Amino acid sequence: MASALRWLGARLTAVQPERQLHREQARLLHLQQLLLQYLGRLARGAECSGGGASGGGGGAPADAGQASVQAALGFELSVGPSTIPGAGRGVFITGGCCPAGGILSLYPGLVHDSGDVEEQQAASALAEDASVAGAAAGAASGPACSDHHQQAQQLEGGGSSAVEQALVHQAALGNLFNHRPGGARFELVPLPSAAVPPALARFLPAVHAGGFDSGLHWVPLVLARRPVQAEGGRPTEVWVDYGVDAHNLGYHF
Repeated sequence: MASALRWLGARLTAVQPERQLHREQARLLHLQQLLLQYLGRLARGAECSGGGASGGGGGAPADAGQASVQAALGFELSVGPSTIPGAGRGVFITGGCCPAGGILSLYPGLVHDSGDVEEQQAASALAEDASVAGAAAGAASGPACSDHHQQAQQLEGGGSSAVEQALVHQAALGNLFNHRPGGARFELVPLPSAAVPPALARFLPAVHAGGFDSGLHWVPLVLARRPVQAEGGRPTEVWVDYGVDAHNLGYHF
């Protein structure tokens, strides 16, 4: 964790008083520990499934996956039509309870460094005047798109068993929460790669677009502000407050 804290300190020292910086470091360390615990519960849930038994016919494998998710995390999320008209799909809690401050899910997709964004904007401007610049920009973004496609295939295929597939899916729902003020919140957590063995890293759905310290995983996650549970024994839609600050949306600057 020390390398991530030093990295953060170097970035924030110039813009934050020392006391505020210490508070931010303590908050970051807490989130790192919380994330590792969350990944550990997912990994243990997959191990308890028998590690390799493939889903067979009938409804038993799916039922086993749902039961294992709740046993591993203490709650279960599902995707269905949102209660907001015209909002498409939403995320619902169907059982158990996610405590206040707990991780609901992680956010899948590309994580960009501010340098990447600036380079892409510059390339887009140049592309208006030179098709060669546009081609170069497309070539530069190729590896990131390929990684994202590979990660999408992993999320769709899940693991080698119905239980692991359910756990992988559960950890990659962050992009499907709909907005409501006062709902859960996004956080972006730098996690040292050395602290994330392959058994845990397989549950990280975000992909780096480049320009990052190779020793860090930047993990967007969704945190509950208050206890989240099904109301009246029925699936209840879970909301995220998208906020007005881009940093709260999972972007790192």
